[in-house]
Amino acid sequence: LAATSRGAMILGGTTPSAGNDGDTGTGTYWYVIGAQTEELFYVGRVVLPRVELIGRIDLRLWAGDARSYYNYKVVVSRDGTDATTWVDRTGFGVDYQGLQTLPGPETPVRYIDVYLSGNTVNVGAHVTEIDVFAATTASTCLVEVDPVITPGASYYGPLSADADLGGGPTD
Repeated sequence: LAATSRGAMILGGTTPSAGNDGDTGTGTYWYVIGAQTEELFYVGRVVLPRVELIGRIDLRLWAGDARSYYNYKVVVSRDGTDATTWVDRTGFGVDYQGLQTLPGPETPVRYIDVYLSGNTVNVGAHVTEIDVFAATTASTCLVEVDPVITPGASYYGPLSADADLGGGPTD
């Protein structure tokens, strides 16, 4: 869902278009200059073309050598304001390399903010690709609608079997 071919875009950082161009190699990447510390830096924002019910985010950290990144955090929002933390991988003692597969609860999302620390080799915070996947079930409805009931019509399904909702006298 985050691919440029699907109408998504990335704002912020350096070479943001490299973060969703489909290339998972190490030749191009989306990045910011940070520090070689645990401190998080704002890499930028993925903007989906519309609100989507998502279930997983894959964050590919640059992995062209043995470097590790100290911390990262991904925050999601439906409206660009009210944000929820999708994943928070901050804290001392654990470092991260390569593909980070981040399943989460089915959530309606349009905006995805990425925060990343520097790494064990330099001050760069590099993302080679970010992928966003739709939720795998259709059990959650994004929009509630009121049913339209036509007088005199027969209805089948969740209302009741062959219910006459016409409002007139019943047989």
